[in-house]
Amino acid sequence: MKRQAKNGETVGKGFEDLKAWQLARRLMIECHKVADSLPAKERYDLALQMRRSSKSVMANIAEGYGRYHYLDSLRFYYSPRLPE
Repeated sequence: MKRQAKNGETVGKGFEDLKAWQLARRLMIECHKVADSLPAKERYDLALQMRRSSKSVMANIAEGYGRYHYLDSLRFYYSPRLPE
């Protein structure tokens, strides 16, 4: 997707155009739906953790996209896969 700058020039792609980020966004939306359907006693612990972790995947992909060095960006792409 091309974007327009303030001066009218077209700007290149952003992280929103990455297939991985788009999939992570769909995952986040689905996680929010599941979290909303949880029983009341799980809404504060499990639901909150599901929402935060799904947003973290998107944030790590976006942050990794902004890195200039290939190996540095890989660190952010793999970080959602690491256990806490």
